[in-house]
Amino acid sequence: MALSTSTTEAEFELMLGDVGVPVVCGSVNAFGLLDYDDGAMGGESGFASGSGSGTQKRGEVVGRVLVLTVLSSDFADVVLESDVPINVDGIDYVIRYALEHSHMTLTMTAIYLGKA
Repeated sequence: MALSTSTTEAEFELMLGDVGVPVVCGSVNAFGLLDYDDGAMGGESGFASGSGSGTQKRGEVVGRVLVLTVLSSDFADVVLESDVPINVDGIDYVIRYALEHSHMTLTMTAIYLGKA
């Protein structure tokens, strides 16, 4: 049995009703899933040591990454690009970047958030 877009979207909307947070961006009011993850950042060659001994291949920066997942169709009327203000669960953020992706028959956007 093939999954239909309307069935899959209805299931996602049901999940948003249970664990989703309110999102306001421009003129759009919707719900999204907010994830708090830690992310490790570091280049393949590591970081310069600053003491003249060259690049050191040890250490990395660990920081909190806030990712909001929304249905792309809910936000079709606004531009989701860097530095656009967005309010998530009553807190003001800006969009760092937005990546559209699909899961089954859903088209979703992962919005990486930064401090306002």
